[in-house]
Amino acid sequence: MSSGDKNQTILSRKRDWERWLRPIKRKALGTKEFTKPEVPNRLAHEKDEDLEFRRDIYKRAIKKYNSDKANIAAIREHIFRTIDQSATLLIENKSSVRDILSELQKCYKPDANFEQFDIQNEWTELKVGPDGKRQFNAWIRSWIETYNRARQYQLPGIGSDEKYAMIDFLLAIRHTHEIFYSTWLEAVINNREKSFIKLITKFEDFTKSERGRSIYANDSNQGDSNNNKPRRCWCGELRSVHNRWEKCAYLNEQIRDDNWIPDPKIIKKVAEAAASRKSLKDFIDQHKKSAEHPPVTINTVFRATSDIDSLVNSVIHNGGATESISNNINRIEDFVPERIRITAFGRHLWAEGRCTMVVWATAPGEKEKSQKLRIRNALYCPDCPISLISGTALNRSGVFRNEETNTLYSRKERYRVTAKLQLINGQAVIEYNPPTQIPTTRSNHVILI
Repeated sequence: MSSGDKNQTILSRKRDWERWLRPIKRKALGTKEFTKPEVPNRLAHEKDEDLEFRRDIYKRAIKKYNSDKANIAAIREHIFRTIDQSATLLIENKSSVRDILSELQKCYKPDANFEQFDIQNEWTELKVGPDGKRQFNAWIRSWIETYNRARQYQLPGIGSDEKYAMIDFLLAIRHTHEIFYSTWLEAVINNREKSFIKLITKFEDFTKSERGRSIYANDSNQGDSNNNKPRRCWCGELRSVHNRWEKCAYLNEQIRDDNWIPDPKIIKKVAEAAASRKSLKDFIDQHKKSAEHPPVTINTVFRATSDIDSLVNSVIHNGGATESISNNINRIEDFVPERIRITAFGRHLWAEGRCTMVVWATAPGEKEKSQKLRIRNALYCPDCPISLISGTALNRSGVFRNEETNTLYSRKERYRVTAKLQLINGQAVIEYNPPTQIPTTRSNHVILI
C-alpha cells in the first residue's frame, strides 16, 4: 500500500503514481498557464464604447489569470508537499508545473506491464486481510481502488470478471464475518448479486451496524423509554449474559446441546417477535442446525504430479473417484452452500457446497463442437488441484467409458457415443482448457447426468 497521511498519498515509488496524480488532476481542471494580459490603452480614433468593451474583456481575463495563477501556485505547493526527497531532487531546477509533472512522469509513471504486476500483488495482499482494526476501513477502500485499477488495465480475472472479484473478497472475510460470507456467497454464485462495488458497500453497511447497534444484537425492549432497566435478550436473559444473538440457544439452534429443553412460553414469544421483525427471522433461519454430514473421501486413482498445473483449468474422467468436483466458479450452477470436508489427493480440503457442474465434452469427429454435460450433486472446492467427473457417478446414470476407443457412451441411448476423451499427461481429459482459457464456439446439445 502506498504511504501517506490520511488520504494524502506521498509519491515515493511507481505504484503511487496514479493515486498521487488524481487530486492534482482535479485541482488543475480548467486551469491554464496564460501570459498576463496587458492593460488596454486607447487607440487612435478609437470610440469610447470600443475602449470600454476591450477593458471589460481585460477585467475578465485578468480575473481568470489571477485565479489560475493562485491555483497553479497551490498545485505546485501540493506537489512539493507530497513527494519524497529523491523526487524533490529531480525537479529542483524546474520552474513551471508542466515541466515538474513531465519530469516526475518520466521517473514514476509505470508502464502497463509493471502496473498489471503491481495490481496483482496488491490484490494478493488484500486477500490476506487487514493489518488490524485501525486499518480496517483503509483495507475496504483499497479493494475498490485496486478493483478499479484492474478494470482500467483489463487484468484477467480481477478486472474482467466481477464474480471472480466478489468471490475473492468473500473468501477473504469468511473467517471474520461468517454471517455476511454465508449469506452473500450463495447470492453471488447464483447471480443474484452482480456488482462488486455494491457488494463492498453492503459489507461496509454491515460492519457499521456490527460496530454500532448491530441488527443481530438488538434487545427485546426497543420501545422502552426507561433506560435504567437492564437490557435483555429476546429470551428474557440479561444482555450481560447474551450480549449477542449467537449466544442465545432460543435464537441460535446451532449451539443447542442434545439434552437442551426449551421453555414453550419463550419459544412462543420468540416466534411472535420473529414474525414481525425480518432481521430476527433471518438470523434464526440462517442459524438452524443442519444435518451432520460426514467427511467425504474421494477414492481416486489420480495422483498430483508436476504436470497438474497444465490441467488445473481442465476436467478429467476419474474411474476411481466417488464424487465429482469443480474447482472453477464459472463451471457451476444451482449452488447450495454447505461446508464439507474432503479427503483427497493426499490431504484434507474443504468444499464450499453442492452444485450442478457444467462440462463441455468434445464430440467424436467434431473438433469444433462440444456438448454440454451437466453433473448434478457435484462438489465445489476452489482449492482442489483439478476438476474431475466421477466414473462411478457416470456409471450409475448409465454412461460408461470404453477403454479401447477412449470414449464415453450411453446405454440409455442405445450405446450412442457422447464424448471423446483426450489423453494428456496420463489423464483421461473430458474438457481441456489451457491455463489461460480461450472461449470457443460450442453447440447446444445438453446431456443431463
